[in-house]
Amino acid sequence: MAKEEQKKLDTEEETQEETKEEPKLGSKKKKASFHKTKKGQILLGLIAVAFITYITFVSNVPIEPKVFGLEPLHFIFGASAILSMIITLVYRFGTDQPVMRELKRELKKHQGHMRVHRKDPVKVSEISKKSMEVNMQYMKHTMKPMMITMLPFLLIFTWLRGQFSELIFFNLPVWPHTLGWVGTYIIFSMVFTTVFRKLLNVV
Repeated sequence: MAKEEQKKLDTEEETQEETKEEPKLGSKKKKASFHKTKKGQILLGLIAVAFITYITFVSNVPIEPKVFGLEPLHFIFGASAILSMIITLVYRFGTDQPVMRELKRELKKHQGHMRVHRKDPVKVSEISKKSMEVNMQYMKHTMKPMMITMLPFLLIFTWLRGQFSELIFFNLPVWPHTLGWVGTYIIFSMVFTTVFRKLLNVV
């Protein structure tokens, strides 16, 4: 009984401390920069899509051989858009999005508390432990969609490697290295995934 009462008291004290800290965190809040807002991120994402579309269909030098009647760069562009949409939809319907958002809010809250108590190693250690527990829960929710997409995407990438492993897609003057199909796919995929996640409100 004594242990339970002590645990209850500790929980109440912890709740009171966090309640006191919230105004401190809130008082430091400023109006979010445009690029940090959802509209701003979508706009920047669309600009990035327009840029890679220009590179793909306007400024690129044709590369042979063609795949399904398409130039390799055009094929990678389309494949990255389709695969990014599939991944986004799997995460959208394969995870509990309200729970994911709540866990993400908790992680941000813990990060804020860590900044407030950065001079207190003991408190930082406690908050870090809580943050890790929340992060583990977050990762657990992402395992299901990851397992769903792992095997099909492994097969697709193996096929892509066989088609494009010897091709150079970009040789930019500002970049000291040439860019093959993997680098091209990663860049395109990052842009498409960011835009699709923002448009579909996927965590």
